Amino acid sequence: MLSERPLVARESDQASSPSSRRVRTAEFAPKRSVLLVDDEKEALDSLRRVLGEHSYRIFTATSATTALDVLSRETIDLVISDESMPGMKGTELLAKIATEYPETTRIMLTGYANVAVAKSAINQGGVFRLLEKPCDATRLRSAVEAALERNGASSSSSSGKSTPRSRRELDVLSDREREVVGLLLRGPRIAQVAKRLCISEHTVRNHLKAVFRKLNIHSQSELVERYGDCL
Repeated sequence: MLSERPLVARESDQASSPSSRRVRTAEFAPKRSVLLVDDEKEALDSLRRVLGEHSYRIFTATSATTALDVLSRETIDLVISDESMPGMKGTELLAKIATEYPETTRIMLTGYANVAVAKSAINQGGVFRLLEKPCDATRLRSAVEAALERNGASSSSSSGKSTPRSRRELDVLSDREREVVGLLLRGPRIAQVAKRLCISEHTVRNHLKAVFRKLNIHSQSELVERYGDCL
């Protein structure tokens, strides 16, 4: 328990370096609050271990209804929700949060990410990041840090959506690669894209691999997340 007596600065404190002052400030900075939503307790326990309660104020909910109850009582900076849950799905929950708590940043976890789920999460739920399960611990921590940084930078904004990437980033793609990306972002699967462009599915996949390499991304869901509004 912190003492209520006024603190007297010592000479050693006054002469301390800026870096040491930043460390002391960070030690007493309020913890950011994170709400984890998943109907599987084991998954919640795993997320809690990865994030570490020493870093954040962790809240958990095993249903969308419980999550909304937590949000009504607590100030939550970030919600991380699974997609597949009984009753209200993750996309529906995050869409509701985007409307009622737009200042709360949102991340979705899904074990079966596809373009349709990704587009729904982005367009309806305004998610900051969509991660596929099982998610690498390092990638999860990085996503959480980025989400909370964004939350702090845009806390005065009422918009729940992240700023789309610039169209100029897509200039590195060939005309055919842009055609493939444009079709995939509209929902068709690889087989449908191949048929539309009169090329083989193998060729479509090769174009997609080149796109991933040039844009430094790793999945179709990440492609939709970053560039869904650019084409």
